[in-house]
Amino acid sequence: MYVERKPNVDNSLVFKVWPFYLIYLNIIDVIFAITSSVPFYFLKKKINKIGLYDHKYKKFNRYSFKSLW
Repeated sequence: MYVERKPNVDNSLVFKVWPFYLIYLNIIDVIFAITSSVPFYFLKKKINKIGLYDHKYKKFNRYSFKSLW
């Protein structure tokens, strides 16, 4: 949804020039999504390295959890 004129609000999110704050919020969302997905990427690499996940049967190997401690 695109609004043609600036809304009459007193909000801290409405900064700079009117249409650009929507673009800035989208950029912030993308940065947040990337930074929140990085730990899961490294966790997946660690799980694959230790051998916690059995790809043949597509389930976690319950005996491998001892290697985490």
